[in-house]
Amino acid sequence: MKYQKEFQSNGIDRSELESEDEPVDHYGHTQQQSSNMYVNQGTVCSRCGALYINGKWTWNTLPDNHEKDLCPACKRIENNEPAGHAILRGTYFAKHKDDIIHFIDNISKSELSDHPLERLMDIKNGSSDTEITTTGIHLARRIGYALQLAYGGELNSTQSDDDHIIVYWTKDS
Repeated sequence: MKYQKEFQSNGIDRSELESEDEPVDHYGHTQQQSSNMYVNQGTVCSRCGALYINGKWTWNTLPDNHEKDLCPACKRIENNEPAGHAILRGTYFAKHKDDIIHFIDNISKSELSDHPLERLMDIKNGSSDTEITTTGIHLARRIGYALQLAYGGELNSTQSDDDHIIVYWTKDS
């Protein structure tokens, strides 16, 4: 899979920048990146109520007259396009799965209170692992670090670009 590459001049070869999954505009931005660039000040997400102000999405009080649109997190959820994946594995995880999922839920709630674009999307239980998807890369990374700090185990991650990360946490007992 080919991901967005960095560029330095206006002589951009679009074929080098585009991926099969994420086409880029003439500035080299993915659709997700571009969608945030053209949001008007005071726009409110019609789904979650987040407010776009001073260049970022917040949970501030809504203005009287406001434009409505979907925030990037709600767009990711609607399009089922997670930015983060946390893959949890190991015998220890299998034995303590409910407690660890509850722990992750608390991390998610804490992150969401300050960062409206960082949300849990889904928890998929597989035969040998569990995959947690998130709307932002920071929540996936925070989940991995918190698990390693609280329970030990092995933590690895792969980040393909600024908008996609996979975090692997494994602990066997």
